Amino acid sequence: MLPLILVGLGLLLALLGHTIFWVGLVNRMHGRAWPEWLLRGLMTGCVALWTLVLGGFLWSALVGYPVEAASVQILPGWFGRLGWLWQVYLVFCWIVAGLNLWAWLWRHLLHRPPNVLLSQHVESIPLSQPVQTHPEHHPLVWLPQNEILQPVLTRREIELPYLPSEWNGLTLLHLSDLHFTGRVAQAWFREVAEFCAQLQPDLVALTGDFLDSMDCLDWLAEVLRPLKGRLGVYFILGNHDWRLDWPRIRAEIAQLGFVSLGGRWIVLSVPASKSALLSAADPAHQPKHQETSILLAGNELPWIGPAADLSSAPRPASQGGPIRLLLAHSPDQLRWAKTHHVDLMLAGHTHGGQIRIPGIGPFLTPSRMGVRYSGGVFHEPPTVMHVCRGLSAEWPLRWNCPPEAALLVLRSPARPS
Repeated sequence: MLPLILVGLGLLLALLGHTIFWVGLVNRMHGRAWPEWLLRGLMTGCVALWTLVLGGFLWSALVGYPVEAASVQILPGWFGRLGWLWQVYLVFCWIVAGLNLWAWLWRHLLHRPPNVLLSQHVESIPLSQPVQTHPEHHPLVWLPQNEILQPVLTRREIELPYLPSEWNGLTLLHLSDLHFTGRVAQAWFREVAEFCAQLQPDLVALTGDFLDSMDCLDWLAEVLRPLKGRLGVYFILGNHDWRLDWPRIRAEIAQLGFVSLGGRWIVLSVPASKSALLSAADPAHQPKHQETSILLAGNELPWIGPAADLSSAPRPASQGGPIRLLLAHSPDQLRWAKTHHVDLMLAGHTHGGQIRIPGIGPFLTPSRMGVRYSGGVFHEPPTVMHVCRGLSAEWPLRWNCPPEAALLVLRSPARPS
């Protein structure tokens, strides 16, 4: 009986590894700057190969299954009767499944939130009934348990190791992946933006994927106009913008007075009188200089290049310069951020996985790192990265992964008195 059970478990493990491999391949392809027609064709091919290889493997496994009574020979007999190609693929699938099961165990049972994440609180964004039931919503939004119309505000306190005391309490509103398609009514986005504007953040960061159709170009002004930040509103573009007339999209957003950081950096200097307002929540932090600065940079790679050239920028915060804040559409740019001594990187693109299976988590994320950076706060010194789940998607489907606006409060490390 035991060999029969082992054969069954071996098959299940192989089928898991088979699926993980092909899904992972699709994820990583969508982290590349490939044309949309090529991505869709390759994805269709992956689905077809997943089905064909699965069918061939099962057929070979069933045909090769020994029927003789000597149960002790069932396991080696079954494996031995598989063709050598299927034997290699079976072992490969076992390895893939084993590695991913360990990664899942680490993420869900052993991993702890990074120490820089001081607190986190999630609350629903209240929306009016007419907006929630708007007749322009696509029929997909009404599927059972679909959370596409149930946005949340996530408040996170994040400690940055080199944040000067003058910036203690700086608030950042991070929005990403609005995906104006017409499948979710404009009125819904307007009401969410108006709610976010009431938060009165110091700085607003928009990390790309505004449009999926140029027919929604006028939505940019209608939806984004209420957003204000005491220190400005800054943005970059994403891969869905890149597929369209992205120079025009950038120009339309810039006309709102928002600052494009695509491929460049700026230094934002704030007089001491204003920086003192940022520290009002903690009177012990008093400005030590006449002015304090923060470097803001943009990275739209791999779709729109180049990234900001920091070779002539002020030295990093770890060497006494201003803190560095990077807007990057994809979390895949974390390595670039670490190389360039970025203190805080804001990204989107992954939608949090968009569909999260309870107990398992996301499985489809368009990233070269798979599901590793699907959403949340990550600390890989010297960089802290925040990945926003985004407000929408090309197709209005979200399960166990509601749309998100994030309000970040930056904290300086506690200094000995």
